[in-house]
Amino acid sequence: MNVSKEREISMLTVEQRQLKLQFQKLEGEYVKEIEKVKALTQDYEEECQKRSNLQSEFTNQLSEISKLKTKEKQLLQDINDLQEFKKSIEDELNKMKMWIISFWGFLIGSNITCTKVKCLEKDFTFVEIKRIKLEDQLEAESYFSTLYKTQVKELKEEIDEKQQIILDFENERNNIYHQLQLAAARADSESLARSIAEETIADLEKERTMHELELKDLLSRHRAELSNKDVTISSLKDKESEFKKTVELLTREKDELNLKILTLQEELKNVKNQSSNVDEQIQQLNKQIQQERLLKLQAVNKLAEVMNRKDWSGKKINPVQLLNLRKKEKECRKIQQELTLEKEKYNQMITRFNKELSEMQALLYDESQAKLKIQMELDSKDSEIEQLQHKLALVNSENASFSSGIEDNDDGFPEIRLEGWLSIPSKQNIKRHGWKKLYVVVSSRKIIFYNSEADKLNADPIIILNLSKLFHVRPVTQGDVIRAEVKDIPRIFQLLYAGEGESRKPGDSSHLDMSLSKD
Repeated sequence: MNVSKEREISMLTVEQRQLKLQFQKLEGEYVKEIEKVKALTQDYEEECQKRSNLQSEFTNQLSEISKLKTKEKQLLQDINDLQEFKKSIEDELNKMKMWIISFWGFLIGSNITCTKVKCLEKDFTFVEIKRIKLEDQLEAESYFSTLYKTQVKELKEEIDEKQQIILDFENERNNIYHQLQLAAARADSESLARSIAEETIADLEKERTMHELELKDLLSRHRAELSNKDVTISSLKDKESEFKKTVELLTREKDELNLKILTLQEELKNVKNQSSNVDEQIQQLNKQIQQERLLKLQAVNKLAEVMNRKDWSGKKINPVQLLNLRKKEKECRKIQQELTLEKEKYNQMITRFNKELSEMQALLYDESQAKLKIQMELDSKDSEIEQLQHKLALVNSENASFSSGIEDNDDGFPEIRLEGWLSIPSKQNIKRHGWKKLYVVVSSRKIIFYNSEADKLNADPIIILNLSKLFHVRPVTQGDVIRAEVKDIPRIFQLLYAGEGESRKPGDSSHLDMSLSKD
């Protein structure tokens, strides 16, 4: 659970870093786009200013062109008026010339009086002056006409130049308008991209805030878990210290039990020696009894011989012989009493020694069973201590890796503790008696067998194997397990170990020469 949370936290941190990098990249692109938009808006404003200036200049040029056109029309009208006036003057001159010619012909052909001639001369001079004036006026008008023509030509050239400038301005205006349309389209696309970027940035901001909130939540959870882990670590350390104290106490008790076992073994040896001495004494007493029996038989035989030799015919018995006979009878009774006493003492000694020997054997058996039980408890406690040390080291490594920011918290320490279910034969005949399912815990030094997984915490193990005494583990063949099912043979393996490497719970009769893995 803690490892999955650490993985989620590391994945979220990686995603947050990637999102931060994307956000920074988008922010840089956004800044660049903003600068481009600012530059384009500035160019657009400059182009608008140029366009407004060009439009104002264009309107001015149009107004000048209209003025020049009106002036041209006026000059053309003046030229036409002058030409008509010139024609009229030329007509008048022609008429006057004709009139003069006709007048001189009339003078020559008729006789007119001097007064009339003088009057006619005055009229002619007047007409001549008028003609000269008219000619001067005609020259002036022709000069003005040529001047007007040159002005009109210059004005036309100027109009053509202005129209060419206007066309250039129109082309430039069209180009600028096209550029402005392109700039507007680019600005629209950039504004669209900017809006998309702003929306993306807003979404990223939302995701970042959500990730920050999730990260804060995860950090708070992690801090709570760290505090819980610290509490657990402290409790585990306390338990470890308690276990160490218990282990020290158990080791002291083990040493004391070993000393007791040694003393009991020495006492047992002494008892055995004493029993051997008692056997020797019994043999000596048996020899002595046999000798006493022989002596008694000899005495009885002698007594019978004496009695047989005794004269019952009324002769008096020799008092010396009678005294000797009484003494021998008395000695026989005394020897018989001593023999019965020795027999009773011997029987009492034998019963006492047998009782003490049975008590010693019972005590030795109880002590050996207690030693075995304590040894198995010590092995199971060693396994638990090893597991707790591994968990403590793993927690310390996780805390160190999380505090240092290392993300590769998937490897950790190698798992050296294996647990699972195995089946062992109940008896040698597997087909008849079947298998017995046990829960197995494999540590770095022991293989511990429990009846169930709950017994691992609440009960003593039933079998403990020392891995240092394990020879090897091998798969079996049909010849090894002739009474096993054929389908179970690929799942069966065989443990070969020395007999002194096994610690078995009293009353367990399982055969641990083969096991069935993974039921």
